Amino acid sequence: MSRSNGRRAALALAAFFALLAAGCSRDKVEIQSNTFWEGTINSYIRIYGSGNKTYEIHGKLGCVTVSKTYADTLYLRLRVTGKQMQETTRPLGTLIICK
Repeated sequence: MSRSNGRRAALALAAFFALLAAGCSRDKVEIQSNTFWEGTINSYIRIYGSGNKTYEIHGKLGCVTVSKTYADTLYLRLRVTGKQMQETTRPLGTLIICK
């Protein structure tokens, strides 16, 4: 194998392992609620529902925003891997966690 091909193979192997390491990042977004909610993950993934829900995010996690959709006094909780759980009972309350 020529020196140029060996260097190319080493660079390709390094790039492969860099991509593999970047793709291994996993975070969980956990929502606990007894009301209806909606929000976003990384500003472009829309989420919505009611009750409890867990999302597994592969890759880089930026910010998660979740808001109650009704002006009630029920609870909405949000936790992201490595962060403390937040809670709101305010009517139309919003929670934001950035990693």
